[in-house]
Amino acid sequence: MAHQFPYDADMTPTDLRLNISEINRRIRAAECAADRPSGAVSLLAVSKKKSAECKDAIYAMATHIQMNARNILLFTTIIKEIDNEIKELKNNANI
Repeated sequence: MAHQFPYDADMTPTDLRLNISEINRRIRAAECAADRPSGAVSLLAVSKKKSAECKDAIYAMATHIQMNARNILLFTTIIKEIDNEIKELKNNANI
């Protein structure tokens, strides 16, 4: 089970900042371990007191962002490959 960070209603802003900083540190470490670019994973706060409809909407939004991020990375890779091929063709034409 994932580690649960302590929370109580009396936490100070500094306590919350420290918890969030530690979570972000662990996210960055997980990105590095998975060979993902820095910033590829984001922390999304969700209240347990929100309705199921709200949670479903947030889940759908996060899924949509993840799918589009993959497509953007794919298209960026393809564009870079095409750019490299064009440069190679130009270089070969100058020979």
